[in-house]
Amino acid sequence: HLGLPDLTKTSIGAAVGTPAYFAPEQWEGSRRDIDHRRDLFAAGILLYQALLGRHPFLTNNLKMLSDLRDAVCKSDAPTVAADFLALPAPWRTLLASLLAKSREKRPASAELVHRVLTKIGSGP
Repeated sequence: HLGLPDLTKTSIGAAVGTPAYFAPEQWEGSRRDIDHRRDLFAAGILLYQALLGRHPFLTNNLKMLSDLRDAVCKSDAPTVAADFLALPAPWRTLLASLLAKSREKRPASAELVHRVLTKIGSGP
């Protein structure tokens, strides 16, 4: 993969974090576009990895950081992949909401995500 380092040195206008877990607004937005929902996007990536064994956006086809940005900001491949579609509906719904390109379409809080996970975990 891209061998992406954590961006730990800060300066004015610099991005902070691990690009492989950036939300679309971290790639394309301004500081005021970034809120707690970027962490929910990252949590969606981690959950996707836990359930499917792979990162939803990092593939061997990515050669440059701009390829990752485009995948995160424009691609719907993770939610139309065969292994994703084979997941039970509650997992697909949760992952799709966490990985929504628009932060307004993501869950409003981590507490809400916790409640959904608890419900999924307890079964029908």
